[in-house]
Amino acid sequence: MPEPRARLGQSPPGSLAGKRTSTKNNGVSNMGNCKICLVAVCAGAIGFGGALMLGAGEPPKTAAGTKKMDDKHAMPAGGDKMAEMMQKCMAAGMPGEMHKKLDWFSGKWDCEISHIMNGETHVSKGSAVGEMIYDGRYSKMSFEGDMMGEKFTGMSLVGYNNVSKMFESMWVDSMSTAMMTMTGKLNEKGNEYSWTGQYHCPMTEKLTNWREITTIVDENTYRMDFYMPNMETGKEEMQMTITYKRAK
Repeated sequence: MPEPRARLGQSPPGSLAGKRTSTKNNGVSNMGNCKICLVAVCAGAIGFGGALMLGAGEPPKTAAGTKKMDDKHAMPAGGDKMAEMMQKCMAAGMPGEMHKKLDWFSGKWDCEISHIMNGETHVSKGSAVGEMIYDGRYSKMSFEGDMMGEKFTGMSLVGYNNVSKMFESMWVDSMSTAMMTMTGKLNEKGNEYSWTGQYHCPMTEKLTNWREITTIVDENTYRMDFYMPNMETGKEEMQMTITYKRAK
């Protein structure tokens, strides 16, 4: 069963929370983007050069035996293509408006976890601390609490993929060896995230689907509802809810 995770959403349009766009600089420059772009450019250059060596770009010969370069066999402007590749790489790696919204979750939170088992609801308390890392590209959330009377700690990383246009998250904790990943989308109103993912159930040892709904309640509160299949019937049911309130 997946443990509680701290994940991110977006403040409702017009709320004061949406105006918090400051991010902390961890000293990471754009060098990482340049390295990624360099790899892509080199790969393109190798592929283009290999085609020429194999004679794929051999122009036709005229009657006089001289080579003529027509439009069909004209060599593409390699510099222009490399520049285009660089621009795409840089654009994909730069944080934008969707990343700025994640900063709303920075700070300290008080958490109440309602865990439903066999028709009974078990309530426990916890806390979470959120911060932006890597120049505003990701939000890191650290969680502390208890699970069934045992101390429990976990951490999530959440970001927005500029290429897939999806939010992505990863969760790890002190009670599991599995890294849980999910992808999510935001609704048109901007107050609800729908997340979906899969995990290997420890009890059935099978890959199991699960989903989560993150709802922005107000500028200082949000709630996460977890839906998983019932172990006996296989039908989906809500098995856990976590309510986050900004710590005072």
